[in-house]
Amino acid sequence: MKKIFISSTFKDMQSERDILHEQILPFINEKLSKYGETALGIDLRWGISTEKMSEEEAEIKAFSVCFDEIDDSRPYFIAFIGERYGYPVKSEIIQKILPTLKYGEDFKQSQKAIFEGTDNRSITELEIRYGCFLKKIPKSHFLFFFRENLDLSGASDESRETYLDHDRLDDLKKLKREIVEVFSEEACVSYSASINKDGSLNIANTDINKIEAALFKMLVGNSKVVHNHLDLIREQFDKRANDKHHFYFGREKSFLDLNNFIGDKHSQIMLLSGKSGSGKTTFLTEAYYRHKDCNDVFIYVPIGTDSCLDNDYGILAYINRCLFKKTNIQCFKSKRDQQSEEHFIDDFSRGIHEFAVKYNGSRKIVLILDAVDRLYASKAVASLSFLTTVIFK
Repeated sequence: MKKIFISSTFKDMQSERDILHEQILPFINEKLSKYGETALGIDLRWGISTEKMSEEEAEIKAFSVCFDEIDDSRPYFIAFIGERYGYPVKSEIIQKILPTLKYGEDFKQSQKAIFEGTDNRSITELEIRYGCFLKKIPKSHFLFFFRENLDLSGASDESRETYLDHDRLDDLKKLKREIVEVFSEEACVSYSASINKDGSLNIANTDINKIEAALFKMLVGNSKVVHNHLDLIREQFDKRANDKHHFYFGREKSFLDLNNFIGDKHSQIMLLSGKSGSGKTTFLTEAYYRHKDCNDVFIYVPIGTDSCLDNDYGILAYINRCLFKKTNIQCFKSKRDQQSEEHFIDDFSRGIHEFAVKYNGSRKIVLILDAVDRLYASKAVASLSFLTTVIFK
């Protein structure tokens, strides 16, 4: 799943956000299914619980959650920019949030003008700068939708106040100019809109299609249509590993231990353990990414993430498919329902033996079984109780 952080002012962008969730993303997800992908828009307009907090505590929590969601959605970020600059944030609030941010120091160093210049920058501008302007962040997978030529001829005075902000117009123009200068022409998409008598916004279908096309192109990139379901799982994971690699850092000692283990010809099984949320999957994903193109055959099995990966046969079939794609060795000659359990296991063993004979020690198969505890009910996993080698805490 590809998460997309959605940034905009709230008051005047309700229609755009509704259209995105109700029309554009459902249509895009239907098309993405052919590529083994789905997209989820991260929309924080419904608020964050700040009950029983002081005003300052509430602001700090709200902005911290916002920036955390940006990090969690990387590298995908889209912004809708209209005629409002947005809610101002006091610099002292941002200074208190910085130490908690994954890229807090990079943010401060690469955007010095934000911290040394005018106070009360808008939260929308800060989102855009933290999401897209950091020096260490590749300038890709970003889209900026500029609402231009807003037709106010049918708008009431109340509606005009909703959609226009004259007080910070210069700051808004400056931000838009900088975005256009820094990012490619493809990343900046303009669309038109008009205000109806009831205060609602009207966007032409041609402009909705333009937004949809740009978003779909950003998400698909050079992906190819995948027909085999097991290939869908593998392609989807490879894309996720590639996306997450750009933002991974730390645990180099654990990677060194893992590399030494893999390089030891006597190594067989290693167990990585840790509390839920401690980063095991992220670590394993990065380990797979670093080794996936090496001479050895690395196969990552995300157990339980798909219905076909929650049982013995499905997992072995997935390993078989990955092995075939990498070496052209096919373990299974027929489907499970056409052979007994004993013959099924024998077939798999013969395929592994064929690999060993073919490469004669020059290559090895490295299986990464993520969330193996989900198979505790399986007899095939019961024997894992003897595992003792632990490098991850």
